[in-house]
Parts: sequence; structure tokens; C-alpha cells
Amino acid sequence: MRGSFLRQLSDQNALRLYEWAEASPSAVIKCTCQQAHRLKTLPELSYAIGGQTLFLHYETPALVAEICGMVVGVTPKEDQISYEVDDGTSVLRIVETRKSLRQTESRHVQAALKPTAPSGIPDCYIMPPQPELSASTSRLGNAATTSYLAPLVPRFNVADIIECIGKVQIDRSGQRFLVAQQMGKLSRSSFAFESDDS
Repeated sequence: MRGSFLRQLSDQNALRLYEWAEASPSAVIKCTCQQAHRLKTLPELSYAIGGQTLFLHYETPALVAEICGMVVGVTPKEDQISYEVDDGTSVLRIVETRKSLRQTESRHVQAALKPTAPSGIPDCYIMPPQPELSASTSRLGNAATTSYLAPLVPRFNVADIIECIGKVQIDRSGQRFLVAQQMGKLSRSSFAFESDDS
């Protein structure tokens, strides 16, 4: 019902919805890998939001998803690392790039610098820092400079259990994947297993 309402939004409201879905921690959808693969798109809103794709998770508009699962494959490349993550429902590709690593590092630095006052908001929902343009970061866009950067080293291994918050994207074959914004290894104590001692 709400999905059909979303398709009839004005361009201005569609843009505001997109900005909310991109920036608000409350817009992050928790889903399984299978649900991420099956996210529907809202092509009717694409023109209003500059050709970007807005997804629909049941009746909730979304751009960013959170998944947890076990790493079952790692493919390092020069400028990105692809992790294949299995949560028991499906396998989803998660891509970690230099940019996402810089964002993760700056979040850790930002969290370390700011005194933590109890706010009731979990630490994983920290707004990313605003980008600052500098000579060193503007040179990273230059293809000649990129070739001198050391290749990325995978942070996670096969069998690690990870949590990822990332922007949902569609590859050329139509498959959904996540571009990591935050990734972390979950400790085994994070899981509560029920025993079947009947």
C-alpha cells in the first residue's frame, strides 16, 4: 500500500526521501542476504533523484542495509576487496574500497576524540564525518597516483563472522551487493545459541 504511495511522490518529496534514506541512521534496514538480493527498486523516482536508485524493503524505502554473516570468500584486488558473506539464507557480495576504509578509520578517530555521553543511541549509528577537501585527498582521484598506492589487505578471513552496514548497489548483471560503509568482526560471545537438551 505504502509502496504505491511512494511512486506518486513529487520530485521535491522524492529528493527529501532520498536524502533521508542516505543520511539517517533510522533509515538503515536490517535484512538477510536473501532479502537484500530481492530488494525492489522504485524506478518511478529515479528521475527526481538524479538517476539514483531507491530500493523498497517490504514497504520501507532504503539505500543502506545492515547484514550479519560468515565470510565464505575473499577476493582482494588493487583498489577494493570483495567479501562473499553467507548468513544462511543466501550469499551476498560486500565490496570494501579505499574510500570506505577511510570513512571507517575516521569514524574510529572521531569516536576516540569525542567524549562519550550517554545518549541512548548505539555507537554503530554515528553520523559520518563531513569530508574535508585537501591536496592529498584530491590527488587520490587521479589515476596516475592510484597506481602507486599499496594494494588493499583483507581485514577479514574466511570463517570470520562479520556485521556490515553498506549502500545497496546493482552490478551490471542485475545482482545486488553492498558497498561497505562500516564493517566489523563480531565476537563469538555476541551470539546466544540455544541448546536442544530435551
